Amino acid sequence: MNNKLHSLQSKLWIVTFPLAIGLVWLVVTQVGWRIFFEAIDNFSPLVWVFTLICTFTELYFQLLRSWVMLRVDIPDLKFWTVAKAGLAAFSAGSFTPGRVGDSALILLIPGASTRAIGIALVDRIMFWPPMHILGSIGLGVFFLPKFGMMGLGISILIGILYFALMEWVFHITRAHHKPLTSRKFFVELYHGFTALPKKVWRLGLLLGLVQYIIIMIQFRIGLWAIGSKVSIFDSGVIFACLQLLRSFVAFTPGNLGTSEIIGMVLGSNYAGLSPDTLPQITIPFFLTNTVIPALIGFPLWISMSRQLKRHQSND
Repeated sequence: MNNKLHSLQSKLWIVTFPLAIGLVWLVVTQVGWRIFFEAIDNFSPLVWVFTLICTFTELYFQLLRSWVMLRVDIPDLKFWTVAKAGLAAFSAGSFTPGRVGDSALILLIPGASTRAIGIALVDRIMFWPPMHILGSIGLGVFFLPKFGMMGLGISILIGILYFALMEWVFHITRAHHKPLTSRKFFVELYHGFTALPKKVWRLGLLLGLVQYIIIMIQFRIGLWAIGSKVSIFDSGVIFACLQLLRSFVAFTPGNLGTSEIIGMVLGSNYAGLSPDTLPQITIPFFLTNTVIPALIGFPLWISMSRQLKRHQSND
């Protein structure tokens, strides 16, 4: 399993890293190299501190959510065990498209059952509901001048239907006594859904929402740092749209390049921002939200990967 994960990472890098470089070059051709220096220079030491506090607070709630959900199958699981595995997996996942490498967390916990693997897969989607629901409403507000209240109403309806769909999936999986397909991924996902009590499912969604709010606060701090006068409401709309849209095109490591391109488009069409406003935030955030946690988790990833390999060899 570990060898397969390394092989997958290598293949993804071959495709996605050149794509990220190409997108960054596209940004440079539009706004110039100065954007990178200005982005770093605009953040004072105090802003960097607050930004990192938001990063690690959000990461703490992500690990807390994983721990709460995995304890359903592994009652004696320690938070520190999940924290180490989570930081190691973060390092592996930060530079993979859509952070798919984060799923390695469960592979680093010895003796994980099929049900635990399924719970870990369900845990990975707990951030989706707030991002997709609030993102769809944000798009409705963003396009309000063009589509009017009908467009906003449709976007709110989509958000409500999305939440209803999540609840339906949770209940429909529990209504069946076996998976609808024999494919391994869906079997594990089925066991994950059926293992979770309703209160743990709801707590997972709540913790996902808390993560979303923390990142939104961080985004607001970034706008304040670069001197933007955009209102709190408008910053929330832009954030919701940015989070949603880049989740659909998460093809590059750490969303490098895609965040900047989407930010340029959003900034050109809303609240009187300029194309280079949002990249001045997303570039420092790439350092604080991706590079720094990945560097911290990298030694853990190397150490735990070796331990897992020795464990598999002994078996």
